[in-house]
Amino acid sequence: MQTQVTVNNSRFYGSFTEEPENAVEAHMGLKINTVIEDQTAILLCEGQIVRGEEINVLYGKVLVQRSLTVILDLSAISRIDAAGLGILVACYQALLSSKRRLVLQNPSAHVRELLHTTNLHLLFGIAYSEPQPHTYELCEEAAG
Repeated sequence: MQTQVTVNNSRFYGSFTEEPENAVEAHMGLKINTVIEDQTAILLCEGQIVRGEEINVLYGKVLVQRSLTVILDLSAISRIDAAGLGILVACYQALLSSKRRLVLQNPSAHVRELLHTTNLHLLFGIAYSEPQPHTYELCEEAAG
């Protein structure tokens, strides 16, 4: 059974078709597999989150979830651009307005670097399956 969903946002407008929950979508360079566990929807993303079809698909897929928490597993994301970062913020805002939560899980090194560079890591809840190595800056002490 397919359900037609129309999203009307001042910046993003499009129609999306909800497919069976475990379906893998292949749109341009992004695949999304959805898993529902308890009150949480986990969207396993693979490929690129870049301007074009990819961001529209991701935004629509996040909005059609009925779960209180939506987790985007970004471990297999090879590339994300400014439009991709913007759509993550738009997803965060859309879920927040309906009293739901967006969590980014296991962002790839590239995504993690961009989140830190743009300070978006301060906005999102970020979860890791395994502890991440910390980067320490070396401080030179004055000899004295």
